Amino acid sequence: MHIENELKNLRKKIRLSTSNMQEVIVDKKEITCSGELGDHPLVYYKIGKEGFVVCGYCSMKFVYKEAKEVLKWLKKFLKT
Repeated sequence: MHIENELKNLRKKIRLSTSNMQEVIVDKKEITCSGELGDHPLVYYKIGKEGFVVCGYCSMKFVYKEAKEVLKWLKKFLKT
């Protein structure tokens, strides 16, 4: 539970930009997207073996990493 709460708080702070595509690191394989500003309908996605999914409305890319890896990455990222 501690890792999940910490991830929840840190996840809100991280958004990486790669060219025109926003990339969001997630620790769950089933995600939803309604746009960065809630500007499109709520859609549901399931991340498959590719390890990521791209929203068909806003092109936001959701990249799956296990909770422990996400926490490690976020802590490292926030230190820089």
